[in-house]
Amino acid sequence: MLETAGEVVSVDSALGWVTRLLDEASAGALTSHAISATMAIHVEATTRPFAVAGLIPLTRSAWSRKGEVVVEDACGSGFDLHVSLAAGPRAPETHARKAVRAAEACCRSAR
Repeated sequence: MLETAGEVVSVDSALGWVTRLLDEASAGALTSHAISATMAIHVEATTRPFAVAGLIPLTRSAWSRKGEVVVEDACGSGFDLHVSLAAGPRAPETHARKAVRAAEACCRSAR
């Protein structure tokens, strides 16, 4: 959990290096207190892209429909995001996946 800017963020990461980075960026403010979260962030270990079938293009590399949005390489972070309001407008849930683009995959296979 991370309490910041009036929000209580539940942080769950399947990638240890991301957890360590988030802890460092929050100056050690990540805790395991069981309090009610106002939003959730899940960092997944998979590099599979999020499905965008049936979503409406917003702009290059971003799609949406009522209550959800998918953004590729959000803010140049290397992570694709899927944000959903399925749990209600007061409880946004974000899933992040490390993106592997064609150029990166090509370079990995050449090693």
